[in-house]
Amino acid sequence: MPPFKTALAASLATALFAACTPVARADETSQNKVSHAVIASNGTINVHGLSEEEIRHSVEQLTATPWYKQLSRWDTSLCPLIVGLPEPFKGIVFDHIQRTTTMVMGTRPKHCTKNNAIIAVTQDGTQTFDEIYKRMPALGQGFDSLGYFKSDQATPDKYDVSLLREPRPVRWYRGVTTDLADGVVGRMINLPNGRRIPAIVSYGDRGILTQKNTIARTSSLILIVDLPRAAGPTWGQLADYIAFVTLASPGLGETFSRTSIMSLFNGGHFQSTAPTRLTNFDIAMLKSLYNADNDVEAHDEQAQIVHDVTHALARQE
Repeated sequence: MPPFKTALAASLATALFAACTPVARADETSQNKVSHAVIASNGTINVHGLSEEEIRHSVEQLTATPWYKQLSRWDTSLCPLIVGLPEPFKGIVFDHIQRTTTMVMGTRPKHCTKNNAIIAVTQDGTQTFDEIYKRMPALGQGFDSLGYFKSDQATPDKYDVSLLREPRPVRWYRGVTTDLADGVVGRMINLPNGRRIPAIVSYGDRGILTQKNTIARTSSLILIVDLPRAAGPTWGQLADYIAFVTLASPGLGETFSRTSIMSLFNGGHFQSTAPTRLTNFDIAMLKSLYNADNDVEAHDEQAQIVHDVTHALARQE
């Protein structure tokens, strides 16, 4: 593992442990509303009657990336760490992440020490975010696997920070790393003046006009659950919500379709009419995201995901 990732895990863990208030003594209201849940079954909720336009809108919300960039997703390096949550609830959340990851990636995240997906459960989400931001203003950005793409090292802009500071049940921020696409070879070129610049020396050979020479990869995640604001759902619902956010890249602050587990906190508070677990739409969405071409622009990949999700749901009718 590159030194940055090890440093990221250590720094984040230190910041989160310092910022998170243990939830074992959560207020009585939160305990009564949240802590009596059990792990949801493997069943899913049928989703019918969605138009392609509704699916397209939902896909764009759940893969929130400018159209000219690329969608990011995890590779097999996903390694979650859950902070501030006692057992058995920590195990419930980890189990749901593990189960969902296995379903869409074909691999299981293991208990490990080099963590890159940090999930903090706290009594004050804004205070926790401010503590993390003070200690790590890049919020996990800063790892450039190639030395080519300096945008990988950019700190979050003011708009992102303002969204993360708003009081909300769950907030998240993911770091993205740019890599060369399969079949593309790059290296640093020495110029006569002594400068070194990155250059691609061999291109891919797929012959697709929309193909780019790079892919985007999720390299880190910070997710904060504000327990008092997140009161209401079962632990199974909350764990499925966390699992979906971990694997996809939904837009923070969006109002999501009621056919998705992501509608659990529409409007900034618990929705009693939200699905009780991952829906058929959610599962089709995640599987399509991880099966789609990852070396094209976001708009083209989103179109492919819409097509795949539409056909997946149609087969279930």
